[in-house]
Amino acid sequence: MSQYSLLSIPPYQFLIPLRELKEVLPMPHISPVPKSPPYVLGLFPIRGELCTLLCLPTLLNFTKNLRTSSKAIILDHRIGLFAIEVVEADIISFPDRPKAPPLNLPFSQWISGIFSTQKGDFFILNFTPLQDILAS
Repeated sequence: MSQYSLLSIPPYQFLIPLRELKEVLPMPHISPVPKSPPYVLGLFPIRGELCTLLCLPTLLNFTKNLRTSSKAIILDHRIGLFAIEVVEADIISFPDRPKAPPLNLPFSQWISGIFSTQKGDFFILNFTPLQDILAS
C-alpha cells in the first residue's frame, strides 16, 4: 500500500509521496526575496536552515487566487529542502500501483503517475522539473 500527502488545487487533486513529507506547519512568517521569480514566495528559517516557500499553482501555470493558504508543507526531496503553501494537507492511501499519467495535461511534466477513483483523479507530483528551473 502506498501512502501520500494529499493537496488540492481545484479542480485537481495532487499527491506527494509521504516519504518526502517532512512536516506540516502553520504558515510561517516569510521574508521576501528581491528579484525572485513569481513562484518563490520567500524564505523562512526552520531549525537553523533557510527554507524556500514555493507557490505550486504558479509553478504549474495555474491562475493564482488570493492567498488563502494557512499551512506550509516542508518537503525533503532529493533536490533539497523546500516548502509549498497549502490550504490543507491530508494523508491518503492507495492499495494498487499508479497508472502512467496522461500526456495531454498542461502540467504533465510535473506528474509521475495517476490514481483514478470514483472520487476523481489523483495526480502524483514529480518535482524533477523544479531541479531544472532552479538550475537556470
